[in-house]
Amino acid sequence: MDADLILNRARSVLGNDTVYALGAGNFSNQNPQRPLGNKADCSGYVCWCIMKNRKTDHPLYVAANNGWLDTFAIHRDIERATGFFDPLDQGVPGAVVVYPDSNGRHGHIGIVVSASGPGVDGIDEVIHCSSGNYKTTGDAIQITDAAVFQNNSKSLIGWYIGATYPE
Repeated sequence: MDADLILNRARSVLGNDTVYALGAGNFSNQNPQRPLGNKADCSGYVCWCIMKNRKTDHPLYVAANNGWLDTFAIHRDIERATGFFDPLDQGVPGAVVVYPDSNGRHGHIGIVVSASGPGVDGIDEVIHCSSGNYKTTGDAIQITDAAVFQNNSKSLIGWYIGATYPE
């Protein structure tokens, strides 16, 4: 798997009128007509794009939240570089950008489409699944600017270690 495959999978479900549903979406949903199914949340969508089941027995994820790959656990993984994601100093196409749950609000994760500079501020576009996208367009999966991530000081960039890093 490489960045092109991740981005091709991510783009392949644009325009499918995906409904945002917290806790929905996973790599195991493999219907050829609607490969992601008709519902997803942000982390379920990213897990589907990187072909990773969102339930794992990895100790970091088990300790964080009983083995679920969600925004909180993925953010912790990038901070500690002990699981499925390595930290990056800048966005590259195919990387993830994530911020954790805080103050009773859910975190968010997306996949970097383009970047032109260092850090989260250097990310130009992200493809992500969100309730805001669904409310605005009727399709939870959209390519947007990175403002939602840039406006959260806890946002981190990570690379899924199951993918070949671009040279």
